[in-house]
Amino acid sequence: MKHMMLILATLILLHNATALLRHENTGVRTYRLRTRRCAVNPSSTTGRSIPAVPSLPFIGSLPIIGLGKAAGIGPPPHVQMAQLSRIYGEVMQVRMGRDPWIVLSSPRAVHEAFVTKGGDFGGRPMVPSMSISSGGGKGFARPQPNPELKKLRRTAFTALFDPTRVRRSEEAFADETALLAEYLVGESERNGSAEIRPAVRRAVINCVLRYAFSTRIPHRAGEIGVVPGGNSDRNPPQGYFDELVHVTDKIWALLTSTQTTMADLLATPDVNSYELRRLVRRRDQIIRGIVAHRQRQRRKDGDTHLRGEHGDMLDALLGAGLPDTDVHYTLVDLFVAGVNTVSTQIEWFLLLLAEKPSVQNRARGDVSSRPDD
Repeated sequence: MKHMMLILATLILLHNATALLRHENTGVRTYRLRTRRCAVNPSSTTGRSIPAVPSLPFIGSLPIIGLGKAAGIGPPPHVQMAQLSRIYGEVMQVRMGRDPWIVLSSPRAVHEAFVTKGGDFGGRPMVPSMSISSGGGKGFARPQPNPELKKLRRTAFTALFDPTRVRRSEEAFADETALLAEYLVGESERNGSAEIRPAVRRAVINCVLRYAFSTRIPHRAGEIGVVPGGNSDRNPPQGYFDELVHVTDKIWALLTSTQTTMADLLATPDVNSYELRRLVRRRDQIIRGIVAHRQRQRRKDGDTHLRGEHGDMLDALLGAGLPDTDVHYTLVDLFVAGVNTVSTQIEWFLLLLAEKPSVQNRARGDVSSRPDD
């Protein structure tokens, strides 16, 4: 589990161009990309045109893939996308409203677009709601690659993922996984059952908080909230982080609502936009407060924690000499895009594991055979 969470957390920080097809509590495997350039089909090097799903003026292919969910009929979009990929291939063009999107529905296609041809496909879809959340496309959420994004990527590969920080992250994720298991077992013993979804989500949030700020939020009262050996004296009061998580939850609920999605794709007014802007303003105030507090402490301490074993993501970003805007929106990316996607995938991982007892037994045996566990 700890290796899986580390890999997923790493992917989130580097997912600059990718986002899971917007959904609610589903295990989508299809990625989306909006770009002006055509992808090369992985089965060919001729650069032939991409197969396109039929579309209509203004509304594009939404009647085929999107309106079913909005009206409560038909399969959800991720299922329909998978079915369409069997007809049009693993790389296909879909008009989401007026805009052409390229949908990649296989690991091979995703690897080609975002690794082999990452320079061509380094942008990110900038629908109206995401533009509000990302400050018009800042941090990793830039619509097109530019020198600032390249510098941010270099920071991610060097300062954020150096061996010391990766080792510390593995230890923190393993600790958080153990606390999650302890909580679920305790809840089952006390109440006869445990709600897995909110517990998994809290564990993922804590992994993000520990990586970014060296803090965490307890599963229940009485559980330790401060990370041992962390930066508790270099963070503002815990209430900042409690509210940050609460506000981020509300923002994500609006971003992924069917109403917001349809307004984004059809370029129509969205009644949620006022509330979204209000929440984004509050989120930004909280993050700026956290960053400002850390900057003051770093000046007081002479930046010693950046090079020490307790330096976290915020220390690395501040020490890399990035503009304040990049520091801010990199943290925004981590919280807005980094929690639900990971927690949803872990939910699916647990569900599929529960359906395959033989795999579950092998995993249990592998863990039990390790001396350190």
